Amino acid sequence: MTASPEQSIHDGPITWAVRSPVTVAVLVLLVAMFGLQALFLVPIQLTPDVTRPVVSVETLWPGANPQEVEREVVERQEKALKSLEGLLKMEAECAPNLGRVTLEFAQGTDLDTALLRVGNALNEVPAYPAEVDKPILTTAGDREGAIGWFILLPADPKSGVDIDTQREFVEDELQARLERVPGVAAMNFFGGRERQIEVTLDPVAVAQHGLTMRQIAARLSAEDRDVSAGHLDEAKRRYTLRAVGAFDDPAEIGGIVLRDDVRDRVFLRDVGTAAVSYKEPEIVVRYKGVKSIAFNIQKRTGSNVLAVMDGVEKTLSELNAGILSQRGLKVVGAYDASDYIRGALDLVQNNIVVGSLLAVLVLFVFLRSPAPTAIIGVSIPVSAVGTFLAMFLLGRNINVVSLAGLSFAVGMLVDNSIVVLESIFSRVEKGETIFAAAVGGTRDVWGAVFASTATTVAVFLPIFFLHAEVAQLFRDIAIAIACAVSLSLVVSVFAIPTMAVGWMREGFHTKEAPALASRILRWLTGSVWWICGTVPRRLAVVTAMTGLSLGGSWMMMPPAEYLPEGNQNLLFGLLIPPSGYNLQEFNRIGDAIEAELAPLWSGEKPQISNFFYVAFGRQVIMGIGATDQKKIAELRAPVQAALAKIPGMIAIVIQPSIFEQGLAGGRSIDLKLQGPDLSRLVKLAQRSFFGVLQHLPGAQPQPIPGLELGQPELQVRPDRQRLAEVGLDASELGFIVDVMADGARVSEIRTGDGRKVDLVLRGRRDALAHTQDLAQLPVFVPSGGTMPLEALSTIDLTMGPDVIHHHERERAYTVRVTLPPGIAMEEAMEIVRTKIVAPLRAEGLLDAPYKWRLAGTADKLTATKEALGGQFLTALVITYLLMASCFESFLYPLIIMFSVPLASLGGFAALKLVNVAVTHQSLDVLAMLGFIILVGVVVNNAILLVDRALRSIREEGLAPRDAVTESVGARIRPIFMTTLTSVAGMAPLILMTGPGSELYRGIGSVVVGGLLVSTVFTLFLIPALLSLVLELRLKLLPGKRI
Repeated sequence: MTASPEQSIHDGPITWAVRSPVTVAVLVLLVAMFGLQALFLVPIQLTPDVTRPVVSVETLWPGANPQEVEREVVERQEKALKSLEGLLKMEAECAPNLGRVTLEFAQGTDLDTALLRVGNALNEVPAYPAEVDKPILTTAGDREGAIGWFILLPADPKSGVDIDTQREFVEDELQARLERVPGVAAMNFFGGRERQIEVTLDPVAVAQHGLTMRQIAARLSAEDRDVSAGHLDEAKRRYTLRAVGAFDDPAEIGGIVLRDDVRDRVFLRDVGTAAVSYKEPEIVVRYKGVKSIAFNIQKRTGSNVLAVMDGVEKTLSELNAGILSQRGLKVVGAYDASDYIRGALDLVQNNIVVGSLLAVLVLFVFLRSPAPTAIIGVSIPVSAVGTFLAMFLLGRNINVVSLAGLSFAVGMLVDNSIVVLESIFSRVEKGETIFAAAVGGTRDVWGAVFASTATTVAVFLPIFFLHAEVAQLFRDIAIAIACAVSLSLVVSVFAIPTMAVGWMREGFHTKEAPALASRILRWLTGSVWWICGTVPRRLAVVTAMTGLSLGGSWMMMPPAEYLPEGNQNLLFGLLIPPSGYNLQEFNRIGDAIEAELAPLWSGEKPQISNFFYVAFGRQVIMGIGATDQKKIAELRAPVQAALAKIPGMIAIVIQPSIFEQGLAGGRSIDLKLQGPDLSRLVKLAQRSFFGVLQHLPGAQPQPIPGLELGQPELQVRPDRQRLAEVGLDASELGFIVDVMADGARVSEIRTGDGRKVDLVLRGRRDALAHTQDLAQLPVFVPSGGTMPLEALSTIDLTMGPDVIHHHERERAYTVRVTLPPGIAMEEAMEIVRTKIVAPLRAEGLLDAPYKWRLAGTADKLTATKEALGGQFLTALVITYLLMASCFESFLYPLIIMFSVPLASLGGFAALKLVNVAVTHQSLDVLAMLGFIILVGVVVNNAILLVDRALRSIREEGLAPRDAVTESVGARIRPIFMTTLTSVAGMAPLILMTGPGSELYRGIGSVVVGGLLVSTVFTLFLIPALLSLVLELRLKLLPGKRI
């Protein structure tokens, strides 16, 4: 008996798959089922987790000024920390009462190890002053930036509810409830006033009784203590002994005996009074003109933003309906990151669906039959859903960037299936059975589809070795595309031939191509035949196309940007006031700004949905949300105009970047100036500030910390000889001034409700109503009576820095330049170097020991560009070597690589076209990644042409000219189908605008443009070059196998 074609085919995995359709179907269904399940388990957020190995050291020193913090704390810590292994950058901030050292380590550094090393190094610091608290170490790894801002305010502003007294309620109720919500790392609140026990002294009475401030403070601290006194045994029992001295009631404080001697017994009530009060406010928080308390929510790393915010909103709804309503309060939302995330994810999901439908439509136009269209179309959902399973197993999350990567892959998912099915078609047309055609046709192109998939995936390998911070964004795109394309290879090799046998066994036939398609095919093959007719023609085509692509790419390459900013429904307004403004002045400023902007939130058609105003220290911050999220950018002008009317202020309005935390914008340049003398640094910062205004119109420079040396300061210099004569010393005098000015904390008291509050010793509040009152401040002396402060010291008015910044152990000033939309970051960096820094250097103002550097986002852009340039070359080498392995030749892959310059030309041309026809699109680093992706994608068409031509020469004995012409005719349909399905799949990413679209529009434009241009010109360039090389090889090595 003669064996059937099916039985005579060599057994292998492809044959097994075709003979086991049920098993293949089960495997596909399992992948789909687990992929859908993974989709609901993978965390969802806006952007990928970008972790920075940063350790912060915070040290509190109550009452210390910045110079003292610098000298006694920060400089000692910097010296101990300077040589830590893996340390990239060390910066410090010396502020009143606080020193902060920030240490940034190399990417990949284990934070637990870094914390241990930092702790060990700090143990080597010599002793701090007695009042300095133990340093606190924190990392940037366990929590993320705020995902929501909320405002607590009176439900009725006229109700008389004092929001200042609600701080403890916020801490006990709101914070406790919200931090229980799954995924919440912390709830941080701002505003309100802390309760304290205030002991107000009468300086005359203190002096009359011959007491000193130190004596009173010591007695208060000593009395407020519980002492464990051991135990007492009696019979069978043991009793614990404890002497209870801690105060339970402020009234008890008045009964403290301050002195008991032969003269008299002095109680605290004889020299002062004790009462419950509230600390002086340190911050102004207002919401649309109403005094408020603001709080934010931080999520835990790896948690689902949408789920966290849903839990927070549910909890707040319960609180608003319950305890808040009972207290006459309410919470309103000021900013919710989940709104933008939902919009961005909905848009990219729509892009995936629309792209998939367009890709299937392109398939149907070419195939003109539902059965083959359905067979190839199956590869899209199977590969896409399987990608979610891969991401879950790899511990990734779903975000706009990873979904964008999947969107890019949608069109490419059918590429391998198209090539396989086309190969099956060609065998059926030659008379083979569907079974034999399915197995043989798949085997014919197995090597080509594997090579094209390998090159597409392999270009991402260098990204995993990239140490730049932005590489963490690239990895999500890389994983999404690599997993999807790899799954599409498996589907094309095993599922497609199986479905072809099952669905096309009966009545299978192909329709004749339309007349137009036939004419195009004849024109293309005729053109290739004509080009390959002479050597000069081929040389002219190769030279012209290669030169045009290289020269055109160089000419059209725009200046680079870092990351797209996104379009969140949030604006920040910043005001930098002159030194010395107090909270009363900040409230007046708030009144003026709110009066200007109130019509925008109180009119019939309000444009502003949220407006909050926060002022503290030397900074004023406003947050603005738009009623219509799409029109948030339109609010920039009226907000800027309102801020500009405040005299003496530096006003800045920015839209925060989705990739940055806090107030940093994505399009900003930090000009750092370093040197020993603060006065000279201030002058350099002033010159740089006004230079930016002159040379970068529309830019918003922000001096950090400011354009003045600092805070107005009243310095009390003790007369040591006079102090000794009256029985005092400098330390006692300083303590007296501290007490009489705004109070000194001497102890901590547990109140009746179990809360610990500060016990503060202070003078009368009206004792220092004006600066001139300081000279007449009564100082009680041990000899009895009081003396004015000016009799024991000299008082000078000076300017002292309110904050001192360090960079690498040197004093530093920063001018942060927020760029206008019309100028690229790379261009602005060059202007800063040549127009601002160069004149300063020419004048000798930046000679040693003074230095400058561009830092922040500018520094990241420079590092990322250099890294991506290296990764691009690495991708070229990897692609070439993989093809060399597949072709067993180093020559033919070199020919294929000539398609890459064509793709670069198309990528830059597409960016320019999108700028003209769609919207502004810059060459950001995500768009740069598109050129690396192109390296692995555009070679696929050339691989098909070269592979087919070599097969024709080896198996059919065709001449080079005939072989390349035949390869174009045979592969033109799969090439056009794969290219147009890829373009159709990615088209929505470019054309559909909305939340998050700015993240992937650039990379989509580059890939689509590169594919289109490379595909068209590859059909002429590769045949011309391949035939030229083959003929030359046959002449030089006539007997050697091609």
